[in-house]
This record gives sequence, C-alpha cells and structure tokens, in this order.
Amino acid sequence: MKKWMEAIEKEVQKGKNLILIAGASSSGKSFNSERLTGYLSKNNGVLLVSADNFYKGVAKIAVEKTIQKEPFIKYKNFTNEISIILKQITLSFPLQEKLKGEQIDNFKKLISPYIPVVDQDKFIDEILYQFANMNFDEPFAIDFDLLASKIKSILNKEITTLPQYSFHSSEIDKSIEINSKDYDLLIVEGLYALRDELLSKLQDIDYVTAAIDCDPNTLLSRRLNRDILQQRSKLTPELILISFLDVIMPAYAKFILPTLNNAKYILNTSLTEKEVNAKNSQKQVKFSSTNAVHNNLNSLGAKKIDVCKQKDYYLENKNNEAPFNLSISLREIDNLITKLTFKFQDSNFSRKIESYDLTSFSKENRQSDKMMSYFKNGGFLASDIVEKTRTTYLLDGKILRIDEVENLGTFIELENDNINLYKKFSQQLNMNKPIKKSYRELTKKRRNLQEEFERN
Repeated sequence: MKKWMEAIEKEVQKGKNLILIAGASSSGKSFNSERLTGYLSKNNGVLLVSADNFYKGVAKIAVEKTIQKEPFIKYKNFTNEISIILKQITLSFPLQEKLKGEQIDNFKKLISPYIPVVDQDKFIDEILYQFANMNFDEPFAIDFDLLASKIKSILNKEITTLPQYSFHSSEIDKSIEINSKDYDLLIVEGLYALRDELLSKLQDIDYVTAAIDCDPNTLLSRRLNRDILQQRSKLTPELILISFLDVIMPAYAKFILPTLNNAKYILNTSLTEKEVNAKNSQKQVKFSSTNAVHNNLNSLGAKKIDVCKQKDYYLENKNNEAPFNLSISLREIDNLITKLTFKFQDSNFSRKIESYDLTSFSKENRQSDKMMSYFKNGGFLASDIVEKTRTTYLLDGKILRIDEVENLGTFIELENDNINLYKKFSQQLNMNKPIKKSYRELTKKRRNLQEEFERN
C-alpha cells in the first residue's frame, strides 16, 4: 500500500493532477482511494469523486435502450425529452414500483407529442422490460460524457456542480456545488474509471492510471461479509449471493478486468493472513479413528444427535488465483445445498472463517446443479468433491462428530473449544494424533498415490 501511494505521489510531483482508479466491486476501491486522498492531502488540496454518482439513472437507461430497438428507433431524436418525462414521473419511486398504475396514464399523456398512440403500449411494455432487467454493472449505465465534462471543469478551476445518485430512486436526485479552485488534485474512482469510453475523452490531459486488483475468492468473501453479516444491503441473502455470481462477477470479467491493463500502478488487495487472523475463526481439529468408535461412544454414554450423508463441493476460480490457502465449499445434504463456507488452511489446522446458512433459499436455487451453475457463471468451478456420512454425538456435554469419509476412512472432528475431549477420551475412542490436513487434501493425496501406483 505504501509503495503504491508513493509511486502515485511521484507522478503528482511531476505535475499530474488527475488520478483515475478502477477496480472490482468489493475490491476495496473506495476504501483505498480514501486512504490515498488522505496521504496526498498532506501537501495538496485533494478532491475525491466517485464515478458511482455518474450513473445515468434508470429512466435514461430504459429510454435509451428502448429507442435503440425497432420500431422505436425512429423516435431517437426525442430520447432526451422522453427520458426527462419518465424521470419526473417515477423519481420518487424505487425501481420495482416505477411506471405502475396512474404513472402509466401520466406517461402516455406526456409522451403523446413524441410517441403516437399506435406505439405507446408497446413502447411502455419495452420500458417495463428494461426496468425489470436493469443491469447497473455494465458500462452503458455510466454517463461517460457527463463524467468527462465534469473532470475538465474541475481541472480548469471552474465552479461546477457534481451529481449525487440516489440508490433509493436509482436516479440522480440532487447535486453539490464545487469550487475547483480549492483543489490541486482530482481523484476519480469507480468500476469503469479506466474504460476507453472515458479515457478517449481525456486525451488532452496527462493523468495517472491506477487500479485495485483482487482475486475472486476474496471478492466473494468480502461482498457476503459486507452485505450479509454487516447487513449493508436491504436485499435478501439469496439475492445478494445470486446477483453477485450471476451479474456482478460476469460483468467484472467482461468489462472491468480487461481495463486493469490500462493501469500503471496496481494495488493487490487480496485477503491477507493478517486479515484472516482478525476474523472470529473457528479451528477444527481432526483425528483418525476406526469404525468401532460408535460402539465405544455408546459405552461411554454418548448421545447420538444426528446422522446424515453430506457432500462437500470445493470450488476454485477459473484462473486458480486463490490467495494463501483460502477455500470455498458448498455443502449438500439430501440433494440440497445447505451451507457456503470459507476456510483457511494454515500450517497447523483448518479454520472456518465465515459460514453462510443457505437453508432459507428457495428449493429451486438450492438444487446442486442450479447452485453450481450460478458459481460457474461467477467464474468458479468444482475442483474436488468429498462425500461422507456424519454422525453427531453429545459427549460429556460437548459436541463430537464422527465422519466416515468415502475412500478415506473414519475420523473424529472436534471444534477447538472441545479439544479437552481428546485429552480425556483419546484412548477409549482410538484417537490418534491431530491431523493437520483437510479431507480435501487427504483425498487428493490418496488419489495421487493411487494414480502413481497405477502408472507404475
């Protein structure tokens, strides 16, 4: 981080006064742009502008996309007028409530000078389709002309206004006035800050290009942590996960990732070991045992709580860019996905750092094939599958799990806070020394040995 900021500062010292920063959603773009702003502010007046405020607004997007289609392309010259009318009518409504009931009658009346009656119903149907399929994660949603114009006004030291986007109405609903003479430097950060649609409009400006790069595993982890655990989104956990995999990540791969090649200075913000250690992680300790362990538990008075067959799908992103030993797994019970877990394998034990209960999701989306298709769209593939029968017992007031792993053997799993069971009952339960590797790693090792044996 320090080297990244120092390198950019050297460019500023050469006289460059515009810094463009791009990166994926949840990569830490805004956070690190704010840190850079603070760092450069020691010697300069720095204005930080978010390109998020330059969304066109859903009215303009819907009208522009509708008028690109037949038979409406003949009304192209009225795009601006119709966009303004639609925005005025629907401004105070959230996206799912726009153009309903009386709003439609008002819209028909006001667009009559531009759209004849014969095309109005079809036109409105297409507008409603665009609202229902609105994609805020594509470059089309950004008003690059307006953004470039405001950048030039600020660099020319003019008094200008900056739009303020409302995520409630999905429109620009107000603006703030900026006296550009108060600032020496301008930082613009956003998903598409390095797109050619913007850079081509700034060819006469000597700017600094920077980016925040982050691996997909970390992007998913941070997004779910922010929007679900920290409750920073009003969407349901199901919509948060699926929209990230089905919309945001494909848009990142298609529209954002290629633009990072335009960045001269790249800051990697993938999950660090320090960040992992700061999480409220839960260590899981495994011990090999024998099939007789069930009889031994019965003789010790253990209470059987549950028995189920589980299938764990371990996921990797297509480019295998996972940091350290961060893994993602989906758990299937009775042919339905029940849990999404992030684990970190350090030199000693596997640690569960985040886990999400998916049992509230719709049954359709919890089907293994359906859920795996979402992850595939997001760039993740199943690399390993571990199948086991898990029996859960209560022994001495603490939870103990017996895993009979297919093609691997019988194991006892304890949470770190239940480790005293090992000290107390290791002999009775045939518990060997702790196993540091996960089932996935043990299965891989066994598979590799088998393959080597067959080759020889």
